[in-house]
Amino acid sequence: MRRAPVIFAVAMAAALAGSAGAAPRTKRCIDAAETGQQLRSSGRLVAARRAFGACTAPDCPAAIRRDCARWIEDVDAAIPTISVRLEDENGREVSEGKVLIDGEEPSFEPSAGRALPIDPGAHKVTWLRSDGRIEQDAIIREGEHNRVILLRVAPQVSAPPTKEAPPPAASSRSSPWPWIVGGIGLAALGVGSGLWIAGTGERSDLERTCAAAHTCLQADVDASRSKLVVGDVFVGVGIVALAGALYLFLTADEPKRAATR
Repeated sequence: MRRAPVIFAVAMAAALAGSAGAAPRTKRCIDAAETGQQLRSSGRLVAARRAFGACTAPDCPAAIRRDCARWIEDVDAAIPTISVRLEDENGREVSEGKVLIDGEEPSFEPSAGRALPIDPGAHKVTWLRSDGRIEQDAIIREGEHNRVILLRVAPQVSAPPTKEAPPPAASSRSSPWPWIVGGIGLAALGVGSGLWIAGTGERSDLERTCAAAHTCLQADVDASRSKLVVGDVFVGVGIVALAGALYLFLTADEPKRAATR
């Protein structure tokens, strides 16, 4: 601080005033100037400006007023200013609630768009709402003007949609039924063919030996006829079984194809 010019100005003012009543006022001006310089050195610029404002009062000596006015200009250039923007979860600016700076309510609402003078350094800005509070830490630098502190309500995060469970994979194992039915069909064809061959052979023997003379035994005739009839039945069953096996083979992959559609 330029203490020598201040002391000189005070001495001159006291000599010119020649009044004992001027001394207390002059001392208050000097104290305000000294306090402002100390506050300025410690980084408390807002309080320093108030102190310098006190020593620019009309009843202060002119020299002190000039020095304090110049110091006010220097401090005004160095004091940071901030404004607070409040937004809802959709990004719309709102003005509900209350804003605190370092836990204290400022002299005016910083969310109203006005710039708020603030000391440089670390600060906590708090938005008090009916449903809670939102806080943000900020480092404010000397000479930083019109810094916007944004406080926004966090958007509601919806639960991700539940994925439907994939349908169970169709078994890659083939059904045994086509093979079973096919085996039955082949067996029936085999039995039927055997009976039909045996019956045909017996009938041929009867026709060759006794049919012309009508001397064939009825039991032999009935036996050969029975083999032919039963053989026909087995052959028919075998054909139907083989057709069923073929159908089962062709339709066995239908569930797999339907599952992949």
